[in-house]
Amino acid sequence: AAMRKEIAAKDISAVLDEMDLDKDGRLSVDELIQDMQQWGEETEEDKNEKTWRIEAEKEKFNAADSDRDGYLDSEELPGLFYPETHDGVLALTTMLALKLKDKDQDGKLSLNEFWEEDPINDDFKITEEEKADFVKLDKNRDGFLDLEELKHWESGNFHTEEAMKQLFELADKDNDMHVTADEMDSAKLHIAGSDAQYHLMEWAEHKEL
Repeated sequence: AAMRKEIAAKDISAVLDEMDLDKDGRLSVDELIQDMQQWGEETEEDKNEKTWRIEAEKEKFNAADSDRDGYLDSEELPGLFYPETHDGVLALTTMLALKLKDKDQDGKLSLNEFWEEDPINDDFKITEEEKADFVKLDKNRDGFLDLEELKHWESGNFHTEEAMKQLFELADKDNDMHVTADEMDSAKLHIAGSDAQYHLMEWAEHKEL
């Protein structure tokens, strides 16, 4: 969590510089909406989704606005774009994600709802890896994902944990639950292209900034 907050804080200045149209050092909800209005839309479905997304972002904006002044400053802004750094925004983001995918509106997600499988289109069939991820997320083993289980996915924690497990599987040859510099060097070819490499590169990049 501390690493994500550090990364968010370093990235946010560029975001604010681009979206802060009146250059007052903070983001208004109007500036946020104006930026979103640039998104392309081709079909009626695209327009409806865009409208829904704008309303959702407004709700997240309000959740991130801790002092309720109608603006997000550099301290508040990370919560909007990095929900995992703000408990209120993460809870709202997870609830919105559940509502969007919950086709039968029973308050939880089945395997098909979570992965939004299209029974007609073979290109959108659920893979074995995706099935395995669902099982890992389903902590109470009831065959569905509730709000708390989904939050683990929406926060990015699931992806980080899986990447670190992969890193240890590839590099920790003596199984002592520590990865030394020599072990990392020996495993670099196996780590290349993996999710673990992505996380290591992200952390290294922001440590250098």
